[in-house]
Amino acid sequence: MKKHISLITLLLAFSCCITTTIAAGPPPTSTSDVSDIYSVVDSPEWTDMNRNERVRSCQLSENFIHNASTSTLLQAVLRNPFMIDIFAFDTYTDGFNHVYNEFPALKELSMRSDLGENLIDYYQNFPILTQASLQDTDSSVIDLSILEIIIAQPQITDKLNREDIHTLVALAEDKYNQKENCISVYGGSYSIFYEAIDEVPNSVIALAATTTVRTPRGSTVQVINNSNIRDWTAQEIQELNSRYSSAYPTATRMRNPTKKYNCHSYAWYSTATSNYYWMNDPTPYMSDGSYRTTASPTSGYKVYWKDGPFPVGGFPVHSGILASNMMGQPQVSCNSKWGQLGLYNHPITDSPYSGTISYWCR
Repeated sequence: MKKHISLITLLLAFSCCITTTIAAGPPPTSTSDVSDIYSVVDSPEWTDMNRNERVRSCQLSENFIHNASTSTLLQAVLRNPFMIDIFAFDTYTDGFNHVYNEFPALKELSMRSDLGENLIDYYQNFPILTQASLQDTDSSVIDLSILEIIIAQPQITDKLNREDIHTLVALAEDKYNQKENCISVYGGSYSIFYEAIDEVPNSVIALAATTTVRTPRGSTVQVINNSNIRDWTAQEIQELNSRYSSAYPTATRMRNPTKKYNCHSYAWYSTATSNYYWMNDPTPYMSDGSYRTTASPTSGYKVYWKDGPFPVGGFPVHSGILASNMMGQPQVSCNSKWGQLGLYNHPITDSPYSGTISYWCR
């Protein structure tokens, strides 16, 4: 009899951690526990409630909010059924603010001192799904989108330290590149992080993502945010392509013209089509030891033109990435972005650029 009384007492004590309207059982203390925290959604009462009652039934108790680990609280917040309302407004910022004001647990999460490391851990381990893996996982495409929108909000990231901010930005770039290779799964959401930070350009994470980037050794490199620049029209692109095809018959256009990124940004920072950083000076990549010069260039190495003597002095002229073929032929060439024009595969010696050439590798 004592065992039964003790068990009932324990369950009653746990139930106090959640508001009385939630039929979800004890609060989570691990990932597996979090999955059942909103079981009220599956209860017979759910459909009989009005919206206000449903929102109240999904609120976490103050005791749970204040005592749960940051990892558990993050997972509980992301699983809230009404986080989906982020998508119901004109902007992701408006949607987030709506949920933020309606869900105290989200406010508590934003004030946790260890939020940065927990966001990094959760984001880093969130899998990118393929068509083949969709049926074999509990992970969600939309859950990742909600997480990326949250990370883009100043209420969440403005208090994080600089190192955590840059780690999150790097993870976002990596996730973007992975999603771009799974476009049949992430067609409408592969660039959500960048869309969300565009809405809050003065937030800490937006500034980190758009005003500086990091070399592999951590040095900062100044860049210009061209995410909102008015780009070439279809007619302008057609005419530019036509004229450059005529002027440079040995060059193969790989991408259409865009004003968003330039040669240095493409070669040293990111080859992604989502890249909208314009980099005027890539020399920190070479001067801080992230890359070393080599006299034996091969495919994938950086090629760098500058106006002036090597290794010191001079002005950055052009950058590219060595390629192993050109137009299907086994001839050494370079892939490089030509200013505001397209991305071209071309002979090293046939481009608009001249100067002292050097080759660089990690």
